[in-house]
Amino acid sequence: MIPLHPDFLKILNIFVKRYGEEAGERVFWAWIRKLGLDPDKPYGSQTREDFRWAAGRIALYKTDGSARYYKVEALFPLESMNRNVYTEDE
Repeated sequence: MIPLHPDFLKILNIFVKRYGEEAGERVFWAWIRKLGLDPDKPYGSQTREDFRWAAGRIALYKTDGSARYYKVEALFPLESMNRNVYTEDE
C-alpha cells in the first residue's frame, strides 16, 4: 500500500465509514485516480478552488452598479482539513 499522508488517511477513513471496508477503499482509490492526486502529499497543496461542479446550482439573484448577487444553497463541513470544527450556525 502507498504511504498515505494524514490528510488522505482521514479521507480514506471517511470513505470506509460511509461505504464499508472493501467498497470504501475501492471508491477512495477511484477518487484519487480520477482527480490525479498524490496521496503521500498534503491534500490542500494539490487542490484549487473550482466551481464548475456547481453549474446549474448557482442562480444570478440581482445586480447593481458594483456587484452581482447569486442565490445559492450552502453546505458546510463539520470539520475542515485543518481540523477547524464548524457548527451549523457558523
